[in-house]
This record gives sequence, C-alpha cells and structure tokens, in this order.
Amino acid sequence: MRKQLLLGNLRLCRLAMPPAVAKRWSYGSKLYDCPIVLALDRLKGRWKTNILWYIWHGTNRFNAICRELPQVNRGVVAKQLRQMERDRLVVRHVVGERPLHVEYTLTDLSTALFPALEALANWGTAHGTVHVTPET
Repeated sequence: MRKQLLLGNLRLCRLAMPPAVAKRWSYGSKLYDCPIVLALDRLKGRWKTNILWYIWHGTNRFNAICRELPQVNRGVVAKQLRQMERDRLVVRHVVGERPLHVEYTLTDLSTALFPALEALANWGTAHGTVHVTPET
C-alpha cells in the first residue's frame, strides 16, 4: 500500500509503514523521509541535469560546457559544477598542458543516475512536442 503525498512540497510517496518501522535516509548531515527527495535534492539546480548530460556525452571541459549552455552565465555553471563536485557527482581535473584547462568527469555515483535520467528523457520524448529551431 502506498501513501500519496503532496508533489508541491516534494513529498512524493513512501511506503505506508508504522512510525516505529519507518525508514529514513541520510546524505551528509541531512535526513530524508523519502529516497526520491534525497535524489532530487542532489540534482536540484536548473542546469545540473543538462551539465551531467553533456559530460556524459563527451563535453567535459569547462569552456565547452559553457558553449553548450550559451543562455547560462559562466558563474552559474561554475557554481553548479562546484556543488556537484561537493556532492561527489563529478570530479574536477586541472590539466597541466599549455594552455591550462579544467576537465570534469563523472563519478560512479552520477553514472548510476543515468538509467533514471534516460527514463525521464524517454518520458519527455514520448509526451512532449518537438520544436525545431533553424540554425543561424
């Protein structure tokens, strides 16, 4: 039996268990009643899933990620990458070649997210409308 909770408060669903048996999950110092909320909290941020998607598909230099997201300020991209590094979703490498540059790679933790992200992408493809914009 599942208990549906409000989506607006990010309380999605959890197994209906007696309070003495109810599970809690932690990540860092934060406790969560629902593992879905824990996962969404790690991906919270407007551009994080986009950034992960680009790194997954081979765009791993900072400047290249910024070029993939021209509508986003470089500072925002840097902040979200720092947050993902803190959450152990990406690893930052400073490459000592001339010119110096920074590359990001996915961790096993973020790679484990991709089946769920691909399922979301498939859902979006199936239920969304494609709009093609002409290239300039």
